[in-house]
Amino acid sequence: MQPSRGYKEAKRLLHKHYGDELRIASAYIDKALQWPQIKSEDGKALNAYAMFLVGCRNTMEDIESLEEMDNPTNLRTVVSKLPYKMKERWRAEAYNIKERRDRRAKFTDLVSYIERQAKIATDPLFGDIPDSRPTSAGKNDKERPPAKKEKRGSFATNVSTENQKIKGAGEKSANPNKKGSAFEKPCMYCQQAHTLATCNKIRKQPHKERVEFLKSRAYASVLGRAISASSAGKEQSVRNVN
Repeated sequence: MQPSRGYKEAKRLLHKHYGDELRIASAYIDKALQWPQIKSEDGKALNAYAMFLVGCRNTMEDIESLEEMDNPTNLRTVVSKLPYKMKERWRAEAYNIKERRDRRAKFTDLVSYIERQAKIATDPLFGDIPDSRPTSAGKNDKERPPAKKEKRGSFATNVSTENQKIKGAGEKSANPNKKGSAFEKPCMYCQQAHTLATCNKIRKQPHKERVEFLKSRAYASVLGRAISASSAGKEQSVRNVN
């Protein structure tokens, strides 16, 4: 069947089913506004919508009801069916029409735009160009486990950790099973009958002062062990001489 003859037959059937021009216009408008959302890179779906809108435009022109589709609300609804990138380009296209022709964009302008974009999307040579970027990058990002958040420990844990780190600087090896002095009595800060981990006085001190105190205690401990070792070595040397 020739296109012109098919168009007349479709119009005749519409008139038969809906009865008058108002019902025909309402049927086209409802279908255009209720069209499903078109996904990006779906050239077939875009082309189907473009062909329907062309038929809608031609029919509305014949029955002199085109102004119904020029309503801004209807135009925005039709645009909302398009993929995001096409919406962006249409925004620029509508502005160019307003700037160059001194009028706002109409339904016929929108249909022409969508028809052209559908032809571009369904071009046999360049219509469907696959993305050259590796798809594994996004997949790896999704499968990558979330970074573990460092839990805020208690003051006792922080004190013990700081103490162990400082001691490790003066010792080549350390016993992991041995508790730090933060858990021993009396408190090495205020000399009261509690542990450093539960000392309220050191809790009230600035962070810098607490760290300096721990450093001084650790260095003093290391120095004491070094002096003790040196004294023991001297005594052993004297006994050997005797």
